[in-house]
Amino acid sequence: MPNTLPCPKSGLAPKPKNMTFEEAAAVFFGGVSALYFLRKARIRPGQRALIYGASGRVGVFAAQLAKHYGARVTGVCGAANVELVKSLGADQVIDCTREDFRQTDRSTTSSSMRRARVVTRGV
Repeated sequence: MPNTLPCPKSGLAPKPKNMTFEEAAAVFFGGVSALYFLRKARIRPGQRALIYGASGRVGVFAAQLAKHYGARVTGVCGAANVELVKSLGADQVIDCTREDFRQTDRSTTSSSMRRARVVTRGV
């Protein structure tokens, strides 16, 4: 089996020097996994997407891609990552260290969380 595979130069980007090959592989994994789950959920404009683990490897891509597809994104993460998830474009961020997203007061959200699609689950 060859160590390399042919690929057009337009489909490549250089790996940053300060990133290991393992870290570079993880970036690819997160993005492809998020895309797979969003397609499986058939996310469409106007739908609500609940991203549990929105600051994780898959979640950061899922939040951005769901927003790109026109969904209203609610990201669930820990206190240390609330600003990160906001910067990804989430319409609402729930700090799981302060509140249980399953118990969130539905009157404060623009749509019932029962209609949200759980896209990913991170730890």
